[in-house]
Amino acid sequence: MIKLLIFFVSLGLLASCGNSADIEAAKKAMLEWGEATTEESVSDSKKDPLDISDGTWPIVEVEDTESTDETDATSYEITQSWDVQLLKFNELSVEDINNGEVEISWETLWEVDKITVSFKNEDSEYPDDLYTLKTFKSGAKTFKYLASSRFKVLDFGTNTYVFTAFTGRESVETTITINLVDESKVESPTWETEKLIGTEVSAELSNLPTGWSYGNPVMLWEDAFTYSDINGLEISKTDVREISCENLTDYLSDNINTWFYWNTCRDLLKDKAISFNVLRINGEEYVYQKHYVDFVNSFYGTYDIETGTGVTKENIQEKNTEFKERNDTFSGISVVDSLFRDIVK
Repeated sequence: MIKLLIFFVSLGLLASCGNSADIEAAKKAMLEWGEATTEESVSDSKKDPLDISDGTWPIVEVEDTESTDETDATSYEITQSWDVQLLKFNELSVEDINNGEVEISWETLWEVDKITVSFKNEDSEYPDDLYTLKTFKSGAKTFKYLASSRFKVLDFGTNTYVFTAFTGRESVETTITINLVDESKVESPTWETEKLIGTEVSAELSNLPTGWSYGNPVMLWEDAFTYSDINGLEISKTDVREISCENLTDYLSDNINTWFYWNTCRDLLKDKAISFNVLRINGEEYVYQKHYVDFVNSFYGTYDIETGTGVTKENIQEKNTEFKERNDTFSGISVVDSLFRDIVK
């Protein structure tokens, strides 16, 4: 069973309603991206799109696509309203849907003037939405739309998106239906709890938060644990009283025996938790991490963001800036940030 991960938001936040102006602003910034390619347009000429007698329009046999036929699992379906297909949609990632943020992408098969997207979910408190892709340019060969719980256009239940492509005086609709299942209501995840039974820290870990955005606490070894749906996370019980942003270099020097570079030490929760980024060299490889210090529960966490080669003591500062900029919007970081805030609270 695929675990549900919803970025940034808990179940309670999913059901809440935000300021409409903020939502619109977020959409303008994030719901659409990608530029029209500089390659030749998909259509060789701008013929009257109503004239299809010469067979120049792409006549495509469209098959409905479902990720699964299980009624208790997340699934999706793509249906076309006409034999004439203006947009050819790519397969969706069920894993991304369960993460709460799925990229819907397509290839434009004809000279499309504009595209609108309507959203509806009768199982959700999210409002219905109709949006025109404002950065879509006529002649663009590919484009993408982000269906995200952050922008209140993806929620548990049946999410219906109608993509309408306009060309000349005609329009063609494609409907994508995403059924997002709340697995917490389908079955109780007991195996993670069983792994904690009998360990020295089981009593404390059993009180930690669980959720579909990060899963459940799982023991790694004595006094160290991770979360079932987060790769690269390790949290240990340790004395963190002497750690601060002011003495961080000294602390890391005592605990990291290789070259390292840290940046962006700041409060995660004022006077309760801090976080910072660390790039360290591990032999011929590097590890770029985010570190977390929980002063309330005496937890120290490390989250591996990326690894690779090509970092030396001579270029470590330059590479640190590169990695920070590249991972600035990495969604996994936001999930772990939210997890630690929940742990501290």
